[in-house]
Amino acid sequence: MSLADIYKYEKPKHSATKEALRSIFLHRFQLIYRGLILLAILIVSGIIIYRSYLLKEYDGYEVVSFAQREAIPGTIHRRLGDSILVYSKDGAHGVDARGEKLWDVTFELQDPRAAVSGGCAALYDENGRAIYLVNEKEVLGEIRTTLPIRNAAVSENGIVSALEIDGETTWIYVYNAAGEELVGFRTSMSGSGYPLAIALSPDASLFAVSYLYADRGEFRTSVSFYNFGEVGQNYTDRYVSGYDYIGRVVPMIGFLSSDTIYALSDDRLMIYNGSEIPVSKTEIFLQDRIISAYVSGGYVNLVFSDTSGQAKYRLETYGQEGEKSSSVLLDIDYTDIVTGNGSLMAYNSTECRVFSLSGRKKLSATFNSPVLLASPRGRGYRYTLVTSKGIETMRLN
Repeated sequence: MSLADIYKYEKPKHSATKEALRSIFLHRFQLIYRGLILLAILIVSGIIIYRSYLLKEYDGYEVVSFAQREAIPGTIHRRLGDSILVYSKDGAHGVDARGEKLWDVTFELQDPRAAVSGGCAALYDENGRAIYLVNEKEVLGEIRTTLPIRNAAVSENGIVSALEIDGETTWIYVYNAAGEELVGFRTSMSGSGYPLAIALSPDASLFAVSYLYADRGEFRTSVSFYNFGEVGQNYTDRYVSGYDYIGRVVPMIGFLSSDTIYALSDDRLMIYNGSEIPVSKTEIFLQDRIISAYVSGGYVNLVFSDTSGQAKYRLETYGQEGEKSSSVLLDIDYTDIVTGNGSLMAYNSTECRVFSLSGRKKLSATFNSPVLLASPRGRGYRYTLVTSKGIETMRLN
């Protein structure tokens, strides 16, 4: 057989191979093409559904669970993690969303106050000498002081800081749940000023104080930071940084996260950053007078009078970077404003307004029963409502 014959014999075989490869390539290309089309459809559908979710305004709400529980006159309700803190002059107890009592403690306080951080709370009397420390699950302990308590703050891990007054001297003490003193130092009103507000970081490593100081008819507020960790040991009285505001009063201060602090004066919102030595991050100057302020879920909510004539109030929400998250109009009087789990609710005992954190209105509704406390619960616009009749879980629909 000649080479020409061999070539003629093999040629059909090579031609068949090419056709097979071409067929495989076309088949795979069609699969990839169909897959890309399907992926594009899914992405577009997801965007449409998500935008529909963001833009949707709900008609009302439904009660998905209810636990009967009569409200006791004279009691105060506060959010405590995922549970509810209930306290009065005679004692306190915690309940869950099902209305079940989790713990209780008895005491006698003339004018009980509660400092709350996450799932921990410190209950005390101004000028008293006892602090009762609790969390969502149990009573952690009782702290006895030798000096009258002016103010107290608590961390999420159960550490308590207290301002205790001894004449012109202010002592700052830090205690654990067993009542043991961890840190103690003093400041004087003639040197530092009068302490207006205090705050403790979630891990108890940082302590913030707003001091008001007056001298010869002039006044200023000093926002001071103390480090209770290893870094603070290298500084006198653990004072690591501070800022003065001439002619301004700073009555509110707190932690938005473990390393972000806010302070609020009559004309500005200040944001500080740093887990060891806080520094000023930004100042937002406010053009209108603040009527009220509420802080929750890592956001600062400021209420002003509405000057446009469209509503009674204007509510502005600021995040941890000092950015304005939203500005919405409120047409109702309110007793509380709460942010959490992607939503914003302003409410009173009979009605509420719900918005997304971007300011999109979600719900205008009237409550079925008088509401004492509302708390965000999970995603999807769900809330726990403490009413005069019991505890409800509401879901927007």
